[in-house]
Amino acid sequence: MTYPLSSTRYFEFDFVRRHLPSKTGNALDVASPYLFSFYMQKHGRFPIAMLNPDPADVKRTRRLMSELHIKGVDLMSVGLEELPNDRTFDVVWSISVVEHVRNGSFDDVSAVRRMYAALRPGGSLLLTVPVDRTCWDEYRENKDYGVQRSDGTGRYFFQRFYDERTVLDLMRQATGKQPDVLEWYGEKTAGHFHEYIARWQKEGMSYIVRDPQIFADAYRAYPSWSEMPGVGVCGIVAVKPSESKAI
Repeated sequence: MTYPLSSTRYFEFDFVRRHLPSKTGNALDVASPYLFSFYMQKHGRFPIAMLNPDPADVKRTRRLMSELHIKGVDLMSVGLEELPNDRTFDVVWSISVVEHVRNGSFDDVSAVRRMYAALRPGGSLLLTVPVDRTCWDEYRENKDYGVQRSDGTGRYFFQRFYDERTVLDLMRQATGKQPDVLEWYGEKTAGHFHEYIARWQKEGMSYIVRDPQIFADAYRAYPSWSEMPGVGVCGIVAVKPSESKAI
């Protein structure tokens, strides 16, 4: 691999790793970039269930699991809607996934609510989502994932960018509580991220092999969303109370 991580994954992987519970019995990974679960299985040594509704991505992940001799990971080619209700986990993580969820009535709130329901009391939900100065939806002409639907004009919903208010609204609606942790990371100069994406789409791998330098030089952590000049990522932790009430 010439670029094992790309873009804001350098912050996101570190955020989730730092906030994993000290004692983890079993974990659920909801459609995150597969390298994080591969890494955690090698170093964390706890069983991981991986959900992914994209058949092409599942096929690629299975091939890599075989080539890298990854054991202890149960990869399921299903969406959250099909997760058995009797399966519960000590920790659930989903890295840059929630913003892509829009499948009829099953939306981002539905997805986070289902993840939170899959936690045992005292368990931790770890999420990352993209943020900007205002909330907005991004559409693309190409179908980047195997589960996207056209909007009828030849475009496909790709993702939503949140702001602080919509992050808090999402978590309140889905979990019934405020997040326990919020962390913010983003560009130092407004507009840099969209310029980066444009060059990535034009130049491909020859450009993004520079990601470690790009994201070390042009991005940083911020104490709050209000101090961010533009696009970035929010890391979210929601701990399920030991005596949980139904939402």
